[in-house]
Amino acid sequence: MKITCDPGKNQEKILETRGGKNIVEVSLGEGAKLFLLNLDRGRLITKLNIHFAKDSQAKIFFVQTGLASDYAINALLDAEGASAEVNGVFVGGGNGTANTAIAVTHAVSHTSSSVSMHRLLKGSSSSNFHGTIKITKAAQSSDSFLEDRALMVGKQAKAFSVPSLVIDANDVKAGHSASIGSIDPAQLFYLQTRGMDAAGAARLIAEGFFQPLFAKIEKEEHRNQLRRVIERMW
Repeated sequence: MKITCDPGKNQEKILETRGGKNIVEVSLGEGAKLFLLNLDRGRLITKLNIHFAKDSQAKIFFVQTGLASDYAINALLDAEGASAEVNGVFVGGGNGTANTAIAVTHAVSHTSSSVSMHRLLKGSSSSNFHGTIKITKAAQSSDSFLEDRALMVGKQAKAFSVPSLVIDANDVKAGHSASIGSIDPAQLFYLQTRGMDAAGAARLIAEGFFQPLFAKIEKEEHRNQLRRVIERMW
């Protein structure tokens, strides 16, 4: 499957991937801007490769809901002024395991990237996240950040996080953060004292957990699409 954004154009794309093996090649022309929302469902393998031109921008949001699934993004920033923003959601239940891998390579100077992953795990589900940002020696004046957040709702749920920065340049901005935790009992108790049952209180906390991602989406229709997928999985 191919997605092409012509030079100087702004494009929005909603992509649903279901079952089997999906390889998606994304190509951006010079100065192109792409918003891509990928709703990934079922037991599948999805690989998204992003190719940039000068001053092109890709803003990617994906929702991974399938257990026993693998999702991977590879972004090669090899043109000056190129920018990649990757925002991911995983919602898991049952007892399956999902794998997510995001790799961004800065190959030339004056490029930027941000990766933000939010994972919610129910039941005895398991999730593995590998995030890598590589800045080569030629990629001076680059800017990057990598973030992973995991919230475990199920008592038997497990989340594993491997963030990695590989920096060979000396004039860059780069950082990463990761956190794995469970719902705070004090928050649950407070909401229940205000009349909510335990399930409703947990759902409200989960909605707040994803709010930073919703805030990054400009159009309400796209926010609502993302929100509906998450709510169905809850």
